[in-house]
Amino acid sequence: MMLHYAVTHPLGDILTLPEPVYVHGAVLAFFGTILPSFLMGIGIKRAAAQRFAVIGTVGPVATVVLAWIVLGESLNPAQLTGLALSLGGGIAISLARSKPAL
Repeated sequence: MMLHYAVTHPLGDILTLPEPVYVHGAVLAFFGTILPSFLMGIGIKRAAAQRFAVIGTVGPVATVVLAWIVLGESLNPAQLTGLALSLGGGIAISLARSKPAL
């Protein structure tokens, strides 16, 4: 956000923004990038990489469904195909792991 502002406004203006802009930016950076990365590392350690990969397939699907429900977004055929592939991949991995080895 700050980079965009610096590119679209005179360079000195970036230092004259109200204090809440910097506070909100820092909070967004922490809760939107730093904390999720840290929590994902803890999750992978606790759930093991294979199980976490299956759980990770839910994220994009949930994002699409929430965008459809909450924001009223419409899905095009390419998005529906990606959604089906993501779900199918997660289901295939979980089913392949549940079968006993020969």
